[in-house]
Amino acid sequence: MIKLTDEEEESIHDLEDRLVIYGRVKELTLGLRNIFGKQIIFEKIPGKNPLIVFSPDSKTDTKNLLLALERVIESLPTKELMPKVIVRKVISLEQMIERLAERISKASKINFKDFHGTKGKMTYEKKVSIIVGFLAMLELVKRGAIRVTQDNHGNIEMENESINTPIYV
Repeated sequence: MIKLTDEEEESIHDLEDRLVIYGRVKELTLGLRNIFGKQIIFEKIPGKNPLIVFSPDSKTDTKNLLLALERVIESLPTKELMPKVIVRKVISLEQMIERLAERISKASKINFKDFHGTKGKMTYEKKVSIIVGFLAMLELVKRGAIRVTQDNHGNIEMENESINTPIYV
């Protein structure tokens, strides 16, 4: 007689327990057939690729499919109900850079608020213009074309770097 190690005996007991559970599940599945119906529509065939079958009910015919398609087409929005999109002309960054550089070269020094004229109602166009103007100002600073200073009140002054005006502090 061969002496088994504790680990091998444990493996045998584990296998026996699993076989008992498998036998019980197999026994219970026979009862499930009586509970959930006698006609199996899709049954797994072991070892083969499953065959996909479309099995419509008795109401699915060409007439009902056509009616369903017509309902879908009717539910689509019509051209008259589609919202109109308004495309607003926005100044490009390149145009704003040219405009700002030209304005500073003429005045040699300009306040950012004066450049945009931020008085009055703040519209979408004004907001976009201010943002693009600020980006243009940053680009001109990066290029070394203008010098920018900001006071304690948040006012930004831009001056032409090429004039070389002395700064007294």
